[in-house]
Amino acid sequence: MPWSEYLSKAKAIGNGWECWLERDLFNRLRLEDYLESFGRFFEIKFLLVIGSPEAKRFKRSHPAQWR
Repeated sequence: MPWSEYLSKAKAIGNGWECWLERDLFNRLRLEDYLESFGRFFEIKFLLVIGSPEAKRFKRSHPAQWR
C-alpha cells in the first residue's frame, strides 16, 4: 500500500498514532512480518502480546480495522 494511502487510513481511524507516521517513525511492519524476520534466525518458542485496555476495547468494537 502506498505511504500516502497508509497515512490517510491512519488519520481516518484517528486514534492518535498517526503523528508517528507523519514523522516517519513507524515502519508499517505487521506482526507477521516481524515473526517471519525473526524466524529466519531464531526459533520462536512462544509469543506474548500485551495490549492496553483501550486496544482490547478497540479490537472488540472494530474487528475489521484491528485486522
